[in-house]
Amino acid sequence: SFNRWVYNYPHKIVLYYHNITPAKYFFGNAWGSFFKCLAGRRDLKRIVKNTFFAWGASEYSCEELRALGLQHARPLAAIVEPERYLSCAPLPLLAKRYQDGWCNLLVVGRGVPHKKQDEAIRVLKYYHDHISDKVRLIIVGNIKKSFDKKLHALTAELKMQPHVVFTGMVSHEELCTYYRLADAVLCLSEHEGFCVPL
Repeated sequence: SFNRWVYNYPHKIVLYYHNITPAKYFFGNAWGSFFKCLAGRRDLKRIVKNTFFAWGASEYSCEELRALGLQHARPLAAIVEPERYLSCAPLPLLAKRYQDGWCNLLVVGRGVPHKKQDEAIRVLKYYHDHISDKVRLIIVGNIKKSFDKKLHALTAELKMQPHVVFTGMVSHEELCTYYRLADAVLCLSEHEGFCVPL
């Protein structure tokens, strides 16, 4: 595997560490991801031993590397280019559909249990019942199939189907439009290595 090639490389390397989600977040709901994360953590320990210097995507990621003994780890944030988003014109059809006086709550990211899209649906229900019924939740991102079923079942159970929009993967232009339409961005995730959506 590539990881084995890296930790057996005959010279010291410079590492950019994105993050490995702790395996516990996949326990019982995504066994393939659970075992991949365990293997990734095991390989990371070996890679760190062959690393001269490292950047992490956040201070959080750097702390993980330092805990493994790599004291020369410095943060280098994921590159987000604001002008790519600010210069992007909203898509008229989306804007027309969702600029209707309702409050738009937005969640962006992978649909996996530890990202807590289910909790966002519960927030929506609370808002609907206690603040205003003119509210929708727009969930942007590809959702793991088994979790997608749970989210749709929860939406039906709470009778929130008319108020939840599941977009799936979207284009850059669509993503920019959803951000422009949002009254609030929700992030209820249990684990974020650096949290690009915010």
